[in-house]
Amino acid sequence: MNSTTLRTCGVALVVMTTAAPLLARDDAEQILDGHNLLQDELHRPALAVGERVTRLAFRESTGEAVYLQECLQRGPVAFVFVSTTCPLAKRYVERLKRLHNRYSSKGVLLVAVFPNADETAKGVRAYSERAGFEFPVVRDVNGYLARRLGATMTP
Repeated sequence: MNSTTLRTCGVALVVMTTAAPLLARDDAEQILDGHNLLQDELHRPALAVGERVTRLAFRESTGEAVYLQECLQRGPVAFVFVSTTCPLAKRYVERLKRLHNRYSSKGVLLVAVFPNADETAKGVRAYSERAGFEFPVVRDVNGYLARRLGATMTP
């Protein structure tokens, strides 16, 4: 898996471009209740640039299990780490929607990740609905996904 992490004042962006072998669908049961990651991903260190991800699955705010390897079979995945409260992150809403509209037809999947501890699942869903996000949204329980993907700065 090739990955690049860009850190900005308002958002952190991790882009992944190639897939490892597919996970079996029955691994959804291993995603812990109240968490986003598979059991064996919870305490692994952050990915290094160029490191392959072999087992990464998480739940989006709708409760649907998302398997990174399946997504990568269709194209690149861009994780954008944002916040419901940061004024700078709020300025990115329209830009993120434009990016989604421009690149989703080319197979790029945008995933909005909300890792801040003070944000609730209900608040993230409401914010995403108001913002009009038409791409997956993840409330990153305990910041596990952010740590695994190496996002060290969020708004």
